[in-house]
Amino acid sequence: ILRTISMWHFLTWSREMSKSNPTSSINKVYVLEQILTLMECTKETEEDQLVECGCFLWDISMKPELATFIFQSHFLSVATKILLEDHTDRLKEVILGILSNVVCNIEIAKALSCNNQLCQLIFYSLQSEDPGILTQVMRLFVAMTSEEGLQERWTKLLEPEEILQRILYIFAGTLSETLCLYSSRLIMNLIWFSDDILKLMLSKLDFINVLVEIIAERRSTENKRQRFDPCEEMMETLIGIAEVLSTNARCYI
Repeated sequence: ILRTISMWHFLTWSREMSKSNPTSSINKVYVLEQILTLMECTKETEEDQLVECGCFLWDISMKPELATFIFQSHFLSVATKILLEDHTDRLKEVILGILSNVVCNIEIAKALSCNNQLCQLIFYSLQSEDPGILTQVMRLFVAMTSEEGLQERWTKLLEPEEILQRILYIFAGTLSETLCLYSSRLIMNLIWFSDDILKLMLSKLDFINVLVEIIAERRSTENKRQRFDPCEEMMETLIGIAEVLSTNARCYI
C-alpha cells in the first residue's frame, strides 16, 4: 500500500514537472515512469526491463535540458540504489553512463561530489573487471577532473597510490580502445593538475615504461596481433602525456 501511495505521489509530481517544462519533444511523464521503474525495482523485476529503462535514460541524458530533468527526478538516489544492490554488470554500466552524461552540468557534478555514499560506490566500481563499467567510471572521473571548481577535490580523491596503480593497470592492460582512451585522458588530467601524482607515478609506478610500451605498440605497423586500430585522438593524448613527462620528469627521477 505504501509503495502504491509513493508511486501515485511520484507520478502526480512528474506530471506537474512535465507541465512546467513543456519545451522538450520528449514526454517527461514517460521519462519519470522509467526512473520510477528503476526506483521501485525488486528482486522479481526482470533485469532486461531495467536495462531497457536505463538505456532510454542514457540516450536522452546527453541533452542538457533532459540531464537536468533526470537529476531533478532524484536520479542520484536511484543510481545509489542500483549500484548498491545485486544487479548485472550491464545495468551498472548503464547507470554509470547516465551519471557520466549528467555531470557535464556543474551543478549536478557538485551534487554528486557531496553524495558520499554514491562516490564510494563509484570508486568501488573501479575494481570491476567489466570493460563497460570501467569505461563509464573513467568517463565520469575525466568529467569531474575537468571541472575547474571540482578538480582539486577529485584529484585528491584519486591520489592514493592503490587507486593510481589500478588506473595504470587498466590503462596498460585493457583490450578496449574506448577504455584505453578514457584512461589516458584521466591520466593526462591528473598529471597536469597534480605534481604529487606525477611524482608518485614516476617514482613508484613505473609510468614511463608503461607509456613507452603503449606508444610503441600503437606505432608498430608490423605486428599483426596489434591490440588497437590506429586512433588519432588516442595518439594525441599519449603524445600530450609524453610532453608533460618530458617537461617535468627530470625533477622527480
